[in-house]
Amino acid sequence: MLHNRLKLIREFHNLRQREVAVKLGVTREAYSMYESGRHQMSYENLSILADFYHLSVDYLLGRDQKEVFMCTSAEREHIERLRVVDERGRGTVRALLDLEVERAGLG
Repeated sequence: MLHNRLKLIREFHNLRQREVAVKLGVTREAYSMYESGRHQMSYENLSILADFYHLSVDYLLGRDQKEVFMCTSAEREHIERLRVVDERGRGTVRALLDLEVERAGLG
């Protein structure tokens, strides 16, 4: 299960194996073996990846079967910025999003 999710999540984020390998401090070949299921990932690297992708270790291991909302780095940046504004600012953002959704014909 882990190896399938590793590949799926990496591809969702448009990353190459080499980029993830650098994040973990391993070779691309070693990371490739994680994705193929031929080698077990250390707990430390599993934790690093969970933090990197903003997912739980349980999800990566297949213990949590719920659909996971995966977002792009740009979307994560918007979320982080939204967290620092006050309630008035959040209301302004909600109103603007509502207008844009309506304009797009989705609301």
